Amino acid sequence: MHPSRRALLIGAAFVACFAVLAWIARFYMVRPFAITPWNPSAGLALAFLLIFGIRFWPALAVAAVSTSLLLRGVPTAPYTQLLAPVILTVGYMAMAAILRGPLRFHLAFDRQRDIVNLAAVSIVGTFLMALANLAVFSSASTMTQQDYGHIMLRYWIGHLIGIVVNTPLLLILHARENWPSKNFLHVVNWETAAIVVSVPLTLWIIFGLHWADPYKLFYLLFLPVIWVATRHGIKGAIIGIAAVQIGLIVALINTEFQSNTAVTEFQFMMLALAIAGLFLGMVVTQNRLAQLALARSESRLRTTLSTAPNSIITIGPDNRIVDANPATKRMFDLPKHLSNDLYLQDILPNLGADDA
Repeated sequence: MHPSRRALLIGAAFVACFAVLAWIARFYMVRPFAITPWNPSAGLALAFLLIFGIRFWPALAVAAVSTSLLLRGVPTAPYTQLLAPVILTVGYMAMAAILRGPLRFHLAFDRQRDIVNLAAVSIVGTFLMALANLAVFSSASTMTQQDYGHIMLRYWIGHLIGIVVNTPLLLILHARENWPSKNFLHVVNWETAAIVVSVPLTLWIIFGLHWADPYKLFYLLFLPVIWVATRHGIKGAIIGIAAVQIGLIVALINTEFQSNTAVTEFQFMMLALAIAGLFLGMVVTQNRLAQLALARSESRLRTTLSTAPNSIITIGPDNRIVDANPATKRMFDLPKHLSNDLYLQDILPNLGADDA
């Protein structure tokens, strides 16, 4: 396929996905600014620019303008219809450029510093975007100081949680070669099924039983995330966090939560859960990779020792022979399995006499 046509198709697919996600996230939207406490399209936008490069910014601009018209309609001050998408496009271009440039962000999302960099850049970037957008909105409408703070907080947490939850998910989906083998889901069938069931079950306990304040029970959502992170590392943590976020949104929409403030507070708790889950999953993955590297190193060492033509002996601090390669055993007529009371001077008496 011609590169220009491929780029056009990629851009069109992105615009369509961006619009669909923005429309899905319209619940608890602050009118007339179309600001929601969750914004999965934000994670899609950053992942898109990280993967394909900031040269695809026109697609983001088109997506931002089209979704703005879809959700807000034509405002009384039409210039806000242009300025808000411009701020969004420039903001995400800047974040992608910083991550891929001086911070050397890995698209494979395989280092702890990638989590730190993504979180830091997204916290600062979305906060500045919230300030800029609220400046535009305040110039076009009359807002009280309380409304200003509430809307800014809603914009900030919506974009921030969208990035922290969805950008890592899209990055690992893009890096297909880094996925486990096809037997990933069949390692322990019962446990995999239990992990999948644990998310809706926990949400039902929190929101469905009505026996306690959901705020006080939110900590229960850490349990399935910790479970999947310790069993499946960073990839499991990313998928688990996304599942919890989707379940939380569905639970809030279908329960009696009518307070916008309550929804925003739940999203801040979800942000803490997501960041903690990502760090735990990364620690587990890096620990397993270190163990695998150690096992491979020991295997290479055993192979080298077993095939070496010269005698190689490993001794302890007391000159006790810990191990010996096959060449040594043949040379000194030693048994295949060495006893624990065999010392260096037993096979090299002259060396032992010299040491004495």
